[in-house]
Amino acid sequence: MAVALELAAEEPQVLVLDDVLVSTDSARQERVLDLLTAAAEKLQVVILTCHPERYRGIGQAVELGQG
Repeated sequence: MAVALELAAEEPQVLVLDDVLVSTDSARQERVLDLLTAAAEKLQVVILTCHPERYRGIGQAVELGQG
């Protein structure tokens, strides 16, 4: 995220994260969600997850079905 934020000073950037909260305790999860919300002001953040409940309340969810 730090690199993407630095690059975003020059041109728009996309940050893609793949299930980053899978092994995170609840206190740390809240801090990470706050960081992602703040980063989304400067970056387009895309989160891929099998656990959408961990990201409730931030951004807009787009669910993709199987096959």
